[in-house]
Amino acid sequence: MSPVLSTFYGCFMMFTGFLKLVNVSAMITQHFREEFIKFATVFPAVRLGYQPDPVFYQQMVGALELILASMVLFGSRPWKQIGSGGLTILMAGAIQTLVCLKAYPPIPVPVVCLFIGAYLFRSFGLERDTKKSQ
Repeated sequence: MSPVLSTFYGCFMMFTGFLKLVNVSAMITQHFREEFIKFATVFPAVRLGYQPDPVFYQQMVGALELILASMVLFGSRPWKQIGSGGLTILMAGAIQTLVCLKAYPPIPVPVVCLFIGAYLFRSFGLERDTKKSQ
């Protein structure tokens, strides 16, 4: 189940990262710009006096999603574990952002992605550990 799940998860996360980086359509680009303007207001470092530029924030999240999802799809076992762990951390940040904005309807998507990423992180680590013990 893990190879199928990691392929689906990696493709989905690459797609979402790609949408954040590339101007596919004016409607999608405008939607992401509006959302990341809101997201930047609840960025954790705002309490410390730093608020990121929404465009840079969007591009950074998109690039991280694309890189980490590529690691899940194309990397060796340790790279897959790093990629799934990184995506899990990104999804925890997405959940925190949505909770701070009180935007509850879209929360199930990052929650499911968080659990899939955590499962993959654990399964890639277990596969590596069982190969070492043999």
